[in-house]
Amino acid sequence: ATQVGTLYAGFQKDGVFTQWPAVQWCDDNYDPRFRPWYSAAITNPKLIILVIDVSGSMVTNDRIDLAV
Repeated sequence: ATQVGTLYAGFQKDGVFTQWPAVQWCDDNYDPRFRPWYSAAITNPKLIILVIDVSGSMVTNDRIDLAV
C-alpha cells in the first residue's frame, strides 16, 4: 500500500499555506502561489482521490461524522 508522506496545500484566494504533518517553517510573508510546485499543480490536469477510513478509531471514536 502507498502512504502519503507529506501533503502541501496552497489556496488561490488568499495565499494561505498548510502542510501535513504540521510544522512551522516559514514566515508570514510566504505565499505558495509563487512557488514552482504550486504553479505546476494549477496548470496540470487534476486528479482527486478521496479516501475515507471507516474502520478502527474512525468509528469507535465518532470521527467518521467529521469525515463525511
